Amino acid sequence: MNIGIASPFELQMLENYLYSDDKKRMQSISGLGGTQPTQIAIQFLKIGYKISLFTLSQDIEPNKYKVFKGENLTIYVGHFRRGKKVVLDFQYKEVMLVKKMILFDKPDVLSCHWTYEFALAGILSKVPTLITVRDWSPEILKLTKKPYRFMRMIMSFFVYTFGNKFIPNSPYIENKIRFLQDKVLEIIPNGIDDSLLLKSKKEFNKSSELRIISINNGFGERKNLKPLIKAFNKAIQINNNISLYLLGDGYNVNEEAYVWCQENNLLKNIIFTGKVEYQRVISLIDESDLMIHPAKEESFGNILVEAMARKVPVIAGKKSGAVPWVVGDCGFLIDINSEDELYKSILYFIENPEKLNDYSKKGYENVYSRFRLSQIVLEYLNNFDKVLRN
Repeated sequence: MNIGIASPFELQMLENYLYSDDKKRMQSISGLGGTQPTQIAIQFLKIGYKISLFTLSQDIEPNKYKVFKGENLTIYVGHFRRGKKVVLDFQYKEVMLVKKMILFDKPDVLSCHWTYEFALAGILSKVPTLITVRDWSPEILKLTKKPYRFMRMIMSFFVYTFGNKFIPNSPYIENKIRFLQDKVLEIIPNGIDDSLLLKSKKEFNKSSELRIISINNGFGERKNLKPLIKAFNKAIQINNNISLYLLGDGYNVNEEAYVWCQENNLLKNIIFTGKVEYQRVISLIDESDLMIHPAKEESFGNILVEAMARKVPVIAGKKSGAVPWVVGDCGFLIDINSEDELYKSILYFIENPEKLNDYSKKGYENVYSRFRLSQIVLEYLNNFDKVLRN
């Protein structure tokens, strides 16, 4: 069975699975992100499946696509546009280009991730298609009021109307797409590569030198970093040795988060790291004692699973979409809109350092029992068989 996956990808994570010449060719091309679909693709390769990936990049010439090959891997990368035109034409060029790549390859079955241009291209290709729903566009529009997000919401409802089978990645998403009725298959959660599970003992810094990390993309209302930064500023009045590392788009020096902190005199003890490659993200998680994820809404929350896999305790929102289901009582769940609760949660771990170990163990066990990709890809394979039999 030749499995096709249409999605954004972290292309650098796939380089080692390509032939040497194609590996060199692809090094200058950046993907659109999409760590989870990339990890799923790698897991399929590890267990011996032939796969074809269909994706987009700004680094490809307009209206063109390039092909990169490995032993059991073919990657098609087409041109991705930025700007107002994609809003006005509902990413028509991107949809048709992905469809063209799919029809050229002709996979036996197609797995599309998110409910936008890749899913729409999959539907139009007529290849048997499963669509994994990874966010809820109306909620994103509510928290990020931009024309682009309105366009994406309309596109997602075209996908819901014409798509055949949908996989929610959490009960939160399952509840949102109840209106699809028998089109909805069983939940398949996001997962992590088994190799990411930290086998060695987690070493924490002294509680007086607590190192906190928060990883997000964007500094908008949905990601909700302002209450955390204010709470952290209060905490350093009590303990001047703690630090906060901020990672992701918008979190480098002179980017949006930095400028806001500078304007509000809140730069002290904050390290602005910005967007870094995936392995560097994991290294920075390993060097941290505590992750705080203040997002108001998550359809899943991959970064929480990654932190727990590396035995780092997490603080997150008790009403933040799928977060309570992902974390459960294995993390510290609070009202993340409350600056005071965020402040008290930081002090709690400073004053009770033994709790770092307790939450570290519980979080790790949570991931091991529920979110290993070696088990999750088997669920995808089972659903592929169902679709092909039908």
